Amino acid sequence: MKSVAILYGFTEGRRHGHRMRKALRKAGYRVVRHPDDADILIAHSAGCFFTKDYKKATFVMLINPPYWPGKTLRKRAVERFFVDLKHGIRPTKIWFWAYKNCLNVYYGLSRFKRNWRLVIMALHFTLPKAVAHHKNVLVVRNHDDTWLSPELEAVKESQPAISIHHLSGEHDDCWRHPSRYIALLPKP
Repeated sequence: MKSVAILYGFTEGRRHGHRMRKALRKAGYRVVRHPDDADILIAHSAGCFFTKDYKKATFVMLINPPYWPGKTLRKRAVERFFVDLKHGIRPTKIWFWAYKNCLNVYYGLSRFKRNWRLVIMALHFTLPKAVAHHKNVLVVRNHDDTWLSPELEAVKESQPAISIHHLSGEHDDCWRHPSRYIALLPKP
C-alpha cells in the first residue's frame, strides 16, 4: 500500500484536505501526516515550495503551484479573488465556498507566521528548481487557475522528469473534487 502525504498551501490546513484524505483511503492509499514517511506527495499551491525538503517520495503531484513569470503576486491574487467569486457564488457551490473561505480565514490568522513566510517564498519560487529534486513529477494545472501559467513548455523542456496535466476547474478544485486528482496517481 502506497503512503501519501499532503502539503497544504497559503492559508490552508488539514481541514481543507478532509475529502482528499477520505478519497485517498477509499482508493487504497495509506495517508500519513509527515511527508518524510510518504511514497507520494500531493502539494497544493504554496505547499509546492516544500517538496524539495522531502526526497523519499517516488512520485510528486504539484497542483497549481504559484508560478507565473511576468505576472506579479498582487495581480494573481486579485484575479484569484474574482475567479473564486465566479466559481463559488452558485447555488450548488455556495456552502462549500463559504466553508472553504472560513477555513482560509482560520488558517490565515492561526498560522500567520507560516503564511507570511509563504508570501516571501513566493517571490523567489521557480517551478524548474522545485521539480529538479524529484525524478517523477506531475504538474496539474486547472484551466481557471490564476496562479500557474498555462505556458509550461519551457519548464518541461528544462526538466524532462515532469509531466503536465490540465483539468477543468479553478485553483481549489482539488478540495472539492479529489477523485479527479487521485485518478492521476500511481496505483496503490
